[in-house]
Amino acid sequence: AYITHQAEQWYASTSPIQSITLLQTAPSEISARHQSVWQVNYQNTSDHTLYFSAQSGDLVGKRHNYWRIFDWFWRFHIMDYWEGENIHNIFLSILSLLTFITASFGVSLLGPWVKHHANKRKS
Repeated sequence: AYITHQAEQWYASTSPIQSITLLQTAPSEISARHQSVWQVNYQNTSDHTLYFSAQSGDLVGKRHNYWRIFDWFWRFHIMDYWEGENIHNIFLSILSLLTFITASFGVSLLGPWVKHHANKRKS
């Protein structure tokens, strides 16, 4: 009953609550420091979900489909397709090194190109 009251206080929409579930381990979409949480799901097109701490009853996370899409793009951006947390993975490191080498090569070619065009203008 307390979690239902808290959810009504935090969520301004008129969408009805679909389910309230006590999770013993926090899902991957919220911080792992919360060991057990209440998950409140709403019936709407965006699949809003609120997470409340099982110990204190405080709101510890809010998610919806748009946020989940952002999380997917974040994983894609940092090339950590599984967890979305490791920004020092081998794929990103290799791509960063390759980008640095390519940019350095471009800068090294800039000097001769400028010199060539400066000599061309003089003649």
